[in-house]
Amino acid sequence: SKNNVSNINLNVDYNLVYFYKISNFSYSWENVEFYYDSNVSNNYEDFLFNSLGWTIISERVRSLFCDLNVRGVDFFPVKLIDLAKKMPDKIYYALYINNFIQAYDLENSQYRYTEKYDVYSFSPMKIMFNKDICDNYDIFRCSLDRIPIYVNERLYNAILNNGLVGFEFLKVSD
Repeated sequence: SKNNVSNINLNVDYNLVYFYKISNFSYSWENVEFYYDSNVSNNYEDFLFNSLGWTIISERVRSLFCDLNVRGVDFFPVKLIDLAKKMPDKIYYALYINNFIQAYDLENSQYRYTEKYDVYSFSPMKIMFNKDICDNYDIFRCSLDRIPIYVNERLYNAILNNGLVGFEFLKVSD
């Protein structure tokens, strides 16, 4: 969007490109920088879209998660650099979600399984959750489908009630 800081380029050590694929993240996290141009936009969002698909959040989101004692998450600082000013502008965080759980109820969800690649493909509107497992988490990813991020009602409402911007939610099942 042209009205928001959302199309961001990244300067990072190549090894960190695999950020989400590493289950036990232990790299030295020193100088990760995202670049944007304030001549294009200077509206800041709390959740930043980027070309790598990393979950990049503002200090407001990090503070909210800490205040709510959200467990199973780590925050890694990243610098937001304004190319027009040629200097750091804001501190954001890469959010790493450690909660990879078997969240889906396979008996009642609609999906395809490809044995050759050991890959599950789920229909977003036909996902049913293992309520007994999921109720223990504010935020998680499913171990069978690691891309989507799921939040419970408590975290969803806290994000909305605190006016955090840049998030988009989709209700997947009741």
